[in-house]
Order: sequence, then structure tokens, then C-alpha cells
Amino acid sequence: MLSFSQANIHIFKENLDKLDFRFINDIECPNVAYNEFIQLYSTIFNKSFPLRNSTSSNFMKREPWFTTGLLTSSRTKAKLFTKKLKNPLMKHTEIQKL
Repeated sequence: MLSFSQANIHIFKENLDKLDFRFINDIECPNVAYNEFIQLYSTIFNKSFPLRNSTSSNFMKREPWFTTGLLTSSRTKAKLFTKKLKNPLMKHTEIQKL
């Protein structure tokens, strides 16, 4: 995930202001000029907005065989187990209604 913080946006704008695009006007072939522009722009963009390592509390690294259905069932089981620990004398059907 890219980090579009206000500080990074400010850095991006400053780097664009510093960049000299005049040499692109001297290139006769439009395809070459476009490629040069995109390369410069992409370099500044990638430096200004680095990828950040996002790990959500809901994210769980899983094996390929561990389907989303199994993940949902696993989360439901964990919630029910927590409820059972809080109320050890309740029956299973009563816990599900909580």
C-alpha cells in the first residue's frame, strides 16, 4: 500500500518543482519524449510515495488450501470460545445467542 501522507505529498510537489523538463521539448520523437517524461515522473513518484508494510489485525497469513470459508469459520469458533471462557456454565446454544 502506498503512503499518501501530507508530508509525502509535499515532498512529491517539491521534487516536481525542482525537476527540469526542458530537455524533453528538444526530443523530436513524441514516443521517446513521452517515455522520458514517464520515466522521470515515475521515479519521483516512487521515491515520494514508498510502499508501506501494512499488517491489519484482521489479516491472517494462511496456506493456499485455507479458504475464506474456513477463515470465517475459524473466526466464529474463536469468538464462541471467548464467550464460553467468559461464561463457563452456559450451554452452547445460549452462547451463540449472545
